[in-house]
Amino acid sequence: MSKNNFSICDFRKINVSKLEYSSPKTIQGGNQASYIYYRESHNKLTSLFIRIPKMRTSSGICRKSSHYYIDLELDLNNEHSDFFDFLIKIDKNNRLITFQNSIEWFNDQIPQDTIEDYYIPSIKLNAGGKNSTFNIRIPVKGNTLIPQIYNNNTIVDHSYVSPHDFVDCIISLAEIRYSSEKFYPIWNLIQLRINKQITSPYPIENILIEDDDAKLERDNSIKESERLEELRKLEKKRQEEEDKQKKIKEQEEQEEIEKQRKLKEEQEELEKQRKLKEQEELEKQRKLKEEQEEQEENTRNKKDKHKNEKDVIENFKKNLNNKKNNIKNDDINNLMINNIIDIDNILIENEKEIDIINVEDDLENIKRKQKLNKLERERIEREKLNKILEEEQLEKTKLKERLEHERLLKEKLMLKKQDHDGIFKEKMEREKLRQKLEEERLEKEHILQKIEEERLETERLRKLVEEEEKILEQERLEEEARLLEEERLKEIERQKEEENRLEEEKRIKIEKEKKKKLEKLRKIQLEMEELENDIVTNSQKPIDKFYSVDPDIEEELNVNDFEELSFG
Repeated sequence: MSKNNFSICDFRKINVSKLEYSSPKTIQGGNQASYIYYRESHNKLTSLFIRIPKMRTSSGICRKSSHYYIDLELDLNNEHSDFFDFLIKIDKNNRLITFQNSIEWFNDQIPQDTIEDYYIPSIKLNAGGKNSTFNIRIPVKGNTLIPQIYNNNTIVDHSYVSPHDFVDCIISLAEIRYSSEKFYPIWNLIQLRINKQITSPYPIENILIEDDDAKLERDNSIKESERLEELRKLEKKRQEEEDKQKKIKEQEEQEEIEKQRKLKEEQEELEKQRKLKEQEELEKQRKLKEEQEEQEENTRNKKDKHKNEKDVIENFKKNLNNKKNNIKNDDINNLMINNIIDIDNILIENEKEIDIINVEDDLENIKRKQKLNKLERERIEREKLNKILEEEQLEKTKLKERLEHERLLKEKLMLKKQDHDGIFKEKMEREKLRQKLEEERLEKEHILQKIEEERLETERLRKLVEEEEKILEQERLEEEARLLEEERLKEIERQKEEENRLEEEKRIKIEKEKKKKLEKLRKIQLEMEELENDIVTNSQKPIDKFYSVDPDIEEELNVNDFEELSFG
């Protein structure tokens, strides 16, 4: 098995099921990485290099600590929906492979929900109606960027790539990076091209991104047309072969139907003969039974007659004995002797008749036994006949199987003959072609099924985006409500401060008024003291006239004011 350096693929033609993942290996920093390859053929395993559509970069080439990266915007309403679906398929396959190999790789069965939660997809969905972004890492060696950057067909420095520039990129799906609480795919930049009117002294070398996209599309269209034409020809040949096979099959089915019809007629004929024999047998049995019943009836009549004769003879003997006892003279004795002789003769004749009757009965019994034996023999013959019929049926079944076997042998011989004449080879090629077309049809159905799954996944992501937008909108509303609440609280605080300020001003004003009143009271006190001194000197003058206090001032002052005044 060879492992070539790379093969640039169109992302629309990549079969995700051909991606192969290595077992995770520990890398610098303690994380683990599962490297990804693409199985192009049975013995060709390559790194997966992908040509992606032209996109706008939202960041330019940026540096974060020792890493460089570039973010690309995906316009799902324009030409990037196919690439978006492709990335969704890659993410789905990454999650599936991690789930299927979690026991082998991490010695633990990681639940599907945990994998869904820990996985960071290739696409970052942005809120507020902004385009989704796709992050690509830029490999470095020391402080030098490994990927070559072209402006048109000239190599330039990475500083020429600015935000909002449109760029063409070739990228590589390098690995899945696993850490303790997350895992994500690593997409590396291989080459980048911009289109600016800037010249550079760097030489051109190993550019992978072709400039003539129209030519590439035309070549692809021609190849697709040729492939479709070839498929149409193959389909036509396959249809002709199917028609021939159908005719042969119909002919064989007709022959089989004719054979079955003849076999059925023979079976019906045999069944008919068997039924006729059974009817004849039943008729014989019925007649024999009637004869037996008639013979039994005659025998019973003869037995009754013989019994009656015996009874007569017995009665006659009894009478004779009685007469013998009554006779006393010789004449009578002689007469009786003669009578006895006559009676003996009669008895002998009766016994002869009885013997004849017994012989006749024996003959009847013999005849009956012979008839019974005959019936038994006929029954045995019928059983033999049934066995013969069953054997004939088995023979016919074996004959049918032998005919089927002969038909199969003829077909095999025909196939061998066709192989000898080169026809069988063509037939096999057509069969392979038919199988190939069937596989392509199944592959198309599989692709359509995957497209449907991806569409559902995209729909799910869009719903997630809508839900996130709703959440963000709700958060925005909550933030606005919070800001309004803060403004309200600030306004309340400001009003309180204003009230406090007014109260303080009022208090200060009151204090000032109190001070003025106290000053006035001091003056009054001083005047009172002066008046007291005057009183001492001039006791004739009335006091009330000079020591009266203004009533308004007296109301405003309280006892504490006077205490303050006295201590002041």
